[in-house]
Amino acid sequence: MTAGPVERTDVRVGEGVPSGFPGQAVTAIDTLISAWRTVDSAVRKQILDKCVASDVYYSNPFGQAQGIAAFSALIGEVVTRFPGYHLVRTTGIDLHHQSACFQWSLRHASGHEALQGVDFLAIHEDHRIASISAFFAPAPAIVYNYRASE
Repeated sequence: MTAGPVERTDVRVGEGVPSGFPGQAVTAIDTLISAWRTVDSAVRKQILDKCVASDVYYSNPFGQAQGIAAFSALIGEVVTRFPGYHLVRTTGIDLHHQSACFQWSLRHASGHEALQGVDFLAIHEDHRIASISAFFAPAPAIVYNYRASE
């Protein structure tokens, strides 16, 4: 009995996704995550060179960066601020057109989470990440106040 190809169950593909794009997008995202796990700034920049556009734009609630050098420096600040913590993807990847979304956690080997969030990415046709908008989770809850009208 010969096994057939294995289908990924951690990627949801919507409309407008070109052939071959899902695999390339996953590779770019996994490479990006490895950059967040890298302490050495020169190595981190080499990793980012492989997966993001030279003019990549990154933003999160604490700050923003434009270009690989600034983005690498911002990652370095997070790595320094949270020693021993590593970014892990906590959901599958949702793709449509040239956009991607996934949730993540900044997690220590002990299991402690310092941050949770969700990233929204725009990916160029060359499979390099053009922009990343990160939001910390959970999003604020909506509180409804119901009062009898007077």
